[in-house]
Amino acid sequence: TMTDFIELDADCLAYTAAGRPSRQPILFVHGLMSHRGVWARTMEALQDEHYCVAIDLLGFGDSSKPAKGDYSIRAQAERVLQTADRLGFAQFGLAGHSMGGQIAMYLAANLAPHRVRKLASVSGVVTGRLSAYVRLANMQLVRTGRYIPWFYELFHTLSRQPRLANWMFNVWFADPAKVPFESWALDRRQAMNPAIYVSAYESYRTIKATDLTPMLKGLSMPVLAIQGEQDGTVPMTDARLLQEHVPQTGLVLFEQCGHFPMYETFETYIKCMKAFFQN
Repeated sequence: TMTDFIELDADCLAYTAAGRPSRQPILFVHGLMSHRGVWARTMEALQDEHYCVAIDLLGFGDSSKPAKGDYSIRAQAERVLQTADRLGFAQFGLAGHSMGGQIAMYLAANLAPHRVRKLASVSGVVTGRLSAYVRLANMQLVRTGRYIPWFYELFHTLSRQPRLANWMFNVWFADPAKVPFESWALDRRQAMNPAIYVSAYESYRTIKATDLTPMLKGLSMPVLAIQGEQDGTVPMTDARLLQEHVPQTGLVLFEQCGHFPMYETFETYIKCMKAFFQN
């Protein structure tokens, strides 16, 4: 899989594609302090039937990180849609994780409901109210990092030690010891990339400021909501809200799973994704 770039105005967005361009496309959107690599195994499993494209949102991964960029949920959703335009997707499947779920739902409800064939929200943010632990611990780090960038350098270095990393990121998994360190270490190092200190802070603010509840009725396509029962980041009530407001939502809850089903319960997770996106 090669990295390609799309130029939008003065900015560059990085993306990775897998599968044949002639197949039904699916766009994948990562979450806060993450990057497109979070979808690598998912894309590998779906590429026989689909053309899979994972993008790095503005401010993350290998995409541009302008200090004065617009990191609002709406602006990010518009960029995802522009990416679909550039790649020539008239209609496409859409999958988002965490903040990426919030961005995907925003796009599907408000910007192009007629173009999104199917929507998968993996641990997706609906109300913008994250768990108390994340508000206190992680976001304290993001806030401090906004004004003291070396803070990230420190965490970046620490996150290379498996035991320390497990302790630092234990809020994300039901049982961090069960998750192979290599599988998510790269993603977590991206999370601590000192270059994202502005985008992480601005994104966190916009997540909190965006409650999708009143927009959910705009989702007319089939929806899949996946969440781990031990998700310490996004409250379980968000997935239930989605099911409540969008009757065609299939809700799947995984036991012994935290915020990253694609790392923690991959086999069951990928079965759901395959079945859902099958034509």
